Amino acid sequence: EPAVKIPVGKPSNYAVYFDSANTIWIAYRSALIKYVPDKQLLKRFTAADGFPESTAVSAIVQTADGAFWIGTREGLIQAVPKGDAFVFKNKPGVYQSIQSNSITHLLTEPQDAHVLWIATNAGGLSRLDTRTFQFRHFSPRTGLADNMIYGLLADDAGQLWMGTNRGLIRLDPSTGAVKNFTIKDGLPTNEFNKNAFAKKPDGTLLFGCLKGLVAFNPNDFTDNAVAPGVVITGLELYNKKVALEDTSGILSRAIEYTSRLELPYAQNNITLYFAALEYTLPFKNRFRYYLNRADPDWADT
Repeated sequence: EPAVKIPVGKPSNYAVYFDSANTIWIAYRSALIKYVPDKQLLKRFTAADGFPESTAVSAIVQTADGAFWIGTREGLIQAVPKGDAFVFKNKPGVYQSIQSNSITHLLTEPQDAHVLWIATNAGGLSRLDTRTFQFRHFSPRTGLADNMIYGLLADDAGQLWMGTNRGLIRLDPSTGAVKNFTIKDGLPTNEFNKNAFAKKPDGTLLFGCLKGLVAFNPNDFTDNAVAPGVVITGLELYNKKVALEDTSGILSRAIEYTSRLELPYAQNNITLYFAALEYTLPFKNRFRYYLNRADPDWADT
């Protein structure tokens, strides 16, 4: 067949995928192109009814059932194998149930290649089980720092990492737990770039940002899984500090070691000071408090 000419240096309108047999698959101009380097075999599968030539392609990946998924600026397209050809599908309401049709990257889950992760422009992250077509969505409402996902990688432990406009995000696919990393954690900037991310063979992750390249190996990370202890550090009545064995006679032990206080009903303007015994990144400590019989639920601060 005639050579496929893909313009280099112009805005990206194609995506490349290498399968386990080292076959190269390219989504470009309403077609899926197969190239086998060893045999110099080139074959084009045209999607006449799939997506127009003007569609900007951003990503391509293959799931465990052999289907290819093509991410575009106008939504998600599925190329289903049928004999020696493919059937292209992009039915609204089925494939377009993501939070934004502008897709930036696609990734299969390392532990389950039937699961497709969809990173979007301003629509957060979506999880699609390609067997049941059930979606699950992740956004700032579920803990993500940002809805703009520029890059998406999986580390050796199966954790997902995302480059955004508000730092790096780590997501545990099995629990949905999210951890956000910003300049306060050592990043040179919170703003990352699209099409600038990769994973090295040793597990090192690379993300391009506005101040260069961020490289780190999640295998070197150690999370502190122990919740810090919380202590009461101070007591005030009517905005006046109460100290051990002062004239008020309220404290017979330091407030840190006092487990119970009894006060007359008139002494009802009380201020308590408290702290967490964790000093690594104290600005990331979070507290919850609850006043029995007065508050309807736990409050966060």
